Amino acid sequence: MKSTILKVAILFSASLTVFGCSQKEEPAQTVSWFQQHPDERKATVARCADDPGRLATTPNCINAQQAESIEGIGSFRKLPPLGLDPNRKPGFEEDERPKVRP
Repeated sequence: MKSTILKVAILFSASLTVFGCSQKEEPAQTVSWFQQHPDERKATVARCADDPGRLATTPNCINAQQAESIEGIGSFRKLPPLGLDPNRKPGFEEDERPKVRP
């Protein structure tokens, strides 16, 4: 009887060890890493948006979303110059002639 209980206990603890160690957590990447890897960033953002209940507060979701906001529309560094000149009057060319609109 004792040997059967001992075998069951050993089998149970061994199975817990195997199942507990089988779930690998992915390594956390930095915001700059996600900026340099746009395909992985987009995949991570999509995965996090699909399961926000479990993944929204994970480091990779937070870092990927931050990198997406920096690299996406929110990046002012990548915008072309607006060509605003404080001395130029709206609607007039450099020689002060009115613009002709077609």
